[in-house]
Amino acid sequence: MEIVLYIVIPILTFFGITSMPTRLITMMFAGRPSVLTIFPIVAAYFIWTCIDIIHSNLTNAPIPIALFLICWLVKLIEDQVVKKASWQININMAEAWVIFIWAILAMFGDFRGWF
Repeated sequence: MEIVLYIVIPILTFFGITSMPTRLITMMFAGRPSVLTIFPIVAAYFIWTCIDIIHSNLTNAPIPIALFLICWLVKLIEDQVVKKASWQININMAEAWVIFIWAILAMFGDFRGWF
């Protein structure tokens, strides 16, 4: 099960499934600067908290630090490979920074493993 999650979560991240709710809400409120600045960060944190809860329920362990770093790298690669509008890049990078900061903070905590 663990190996499947190491494959499925980065694939969902690359194809934008993890940021899809944020994009849909941003499109509904297009034109508001507050939606493009603060909301993607809060939404990415909420979405990745939900992913962490689902992962914890399936494996009885939180998401490993290495998986966060893999997903961060996938977001950076996706940003270079898939051409997007500027507001989509903003959402993508907000999610990438949330994942990266979460991984860095997890390195100093004692409740997550590396793999």
